[in-house]
Amino acid sequence: MSAGLTVDVVINNHDYGEFLEASIASARRQTHERVSVIVVDDGSTDGSREVLAGQSPEVTVILKENGGQASALNAGMTESEQSDAFRILQSMIRSLRDGNDGA
Repeated sequence: MSAGLTVDVVINNHDYGEFLEASIASARRQTHERVSVIVVDDGSTDGSREVLAGQSPEVTVILKENGGQASALNAGMTESEQSDAFRILQSMIRSLRDGNDGA
């Protein structure tokens, strides 16, 4: 993978506040040069949102009402669609779908 591409890490959360700090820290320790961390809180009631309020600005936090895991992941992927890697992947999928295998 090119060092110029951003890798997005999407963390979905619902009432797992006790694990958030460690999860975010792990995502931020990745060795790739450009890592974006996106955390989606899916209506937590356990203090998760207070943990997220203390995060650095480099962590993108999305707060939403509880809609289930798929809904939270979709919200994270919508945010992630802004990344270079996602646009390249979309382009590759379109090419394959159109019958262009790159050969």
